[in-house]
This record gives sequence, structure tokens and C-alpha cells, in this order.
Amino acid sequence: MSSLIAERSVLKTAPAAEPLTLAELKLHLRVTGSAENDYITSLGKAARRRVEEITGRALINQTWYLYLDEWPSCDRIRLPKAPLSSVTSVTYYDTDGTQNTFSASSWDPDTNATPGEVVLTY
Repeated sequence: MSSLIAERSVLKTAPAAEPLTLAELKLHLRVTGSAENDYITSLGKAARRRVEEITGRALINQTWYLYLDEWPSCDRIRLPKAPLSSVTSVTYYDTDGTQNTFSASSWDPDTNATPGEVVLTY
């Protein structure tokens, strides 16, 4: 995909859990009380988000939408987060502004690529 194509990723479903539990965070910080639990939990979440931002990798399963401003110049759509585990659907808007969904037989997710890609087979 050309780097000139504007894209926007939107988180649809956040991770169900964090990589480190509150107990693990408190043990590392040597905190025994519960007065700071919410704060410590928010620090753990912020740390995960920052690591994901820096590495371009998702540490925990999550669901994302990817929006492209124009059609890619090739038959591959590179997805911004790795690793890719699955793709639910591929939709597009035609020149009339009508939303269409590609049939599942017209694209394949490439979960071996890093980051993952959607390969359009038409």
C-alpha cells in the first residue's frame, strides 16, 4: 500500500484483560494496600497502550476497524497492527456512495505477514 494513502484505525473492542494483573503490578511496586488500586490499574493499561504504540503490535486480542481514503494500488491491504489473527469482513463504498461487502471468497487474510494483510482475490 502506498504510504500516501490516508488511513485511520479505530479500536472497536478493547482487550478483555491486561497483560499484567493488579496483583502483579502491586507486587512489582511493593504496594500492599488497596487505596491506589484504580491508579495502579490505569498505569498498567497506559503502559500496555504505550508499548503497543511504539511496537505497532497488539499485546492482547482486540478488534480494530481500518478506514482507507482511497483504494490501494495493489491487491494487498496492509493492516497496521500485528499480529493478525483474523479478518471479519472487507467493505467498501462504490462511486455512488453505496456500501458493499466483498464475499469471503474474494479475499484472504495473510496472518503470516507482519503486520498482517488482506489479499484481494476478486
